[in-house]
Amino acid sequence: MPGTVLFYGHAGVGKCMMALRTVMALHCRSEAPPCLICGDCVRLEAGVHPDSIFVAPGERGIIPIGSEEKKEGGSIRWLLERLSLRSFSGVTTAVINGADRIRPEGQNALLKTIEEPSPGTYLFLVAAGTSSLLPTILSRCMKMKFGPLRESEILGILEKKRLHGENSPVIAEICGGSAEYALRLAGESTIEDFRAAAECVSSLARGGMPSLAAVSVLEKKFGGDFLLEMLVNIYRRNLLDLVNREGKGGIVGDFFGNAFLDGTEDVVRIQKILLAARKSIVRNVGTVNALRGVAYSDEYAV
Repeated sequence: MPGTVLFYGHAGVGKCMMALRTVMALHCRSEAPPCLICGDCVRLEAGVHPDSIFVAPGERGIIPIGSEEKKEGGSIRWLLERLSLRSFSGVTTAVINGADRIRPEGQNALLKTIEEPSPGTYLFLVAAGTSSLLPTILSRCMKMKFGPLRESEILGILEKKRLHGENSPVIAEICGGSAEYALRLAGESTIEDFRAAAECVSSLARGGMPSLAAVSVLEKKFGGDFLLEMLVNIYRRNLLDLVNREGKGGIVGDFFGNAFLDGTEDVVRIQKILLAARKSIVRNVGTVNALRGVAYSDEYAV
């Protein structure tokens, strides 16, 4: 097993689950690890194993480097201090879920541990992509890319969670192969709320002046990242319908109805608006403000 492994790919497809199960396999002492029933596996499942550490972004959406003096819990310096302690079992593991949310200074602080891990120490980095990770980090990791789940797998997960309904085929198509996103969309009236939001966005492309209230409600409930990701997926389906069928149609087209645009140029334009809005979100601009500001800019006109 390499000292550092990077699991990266689409959100909600099992990257962190795979990392945690691999950690179990490393700590488990049964003949066929992970057994899921021994003391080590049970403690890991409960998140109380003394030789395993889990780090994830905090409220601000980042994993901070932390101060040298305090070494705040959940920070990179806190993690490094934990990794420096002698393990009880001879194996120390750490899962960093959201490694791409560590700023460069934090990644540089982590680099020495990745370059020269202590014997029996294993790091598992989980990230949505590799573009935010330093080349020095990437070059020292074993990389495993995770692809999106198939629609049939998404439908199976919804059925297992007892969330399967008449709109499940629509959810399976627009969730982008993400079980996490599909489960969010399967919440009560959520998919209908996204249809209302898409109608507002389409009205922008048609030259209307919608209130964007439906967009604002979804942003408050789910955050701008998820909202824009789903809108991009919805209009990608809109574009595919137009290209493949020379018109709107299919299960998704029938569900979204008037929210789908009739011309490919309009769909391309709205996708440019959404992608520009996603960049604006990174700069702490609200989704509604980003859509209002970009929708009428000649810079993004087709």
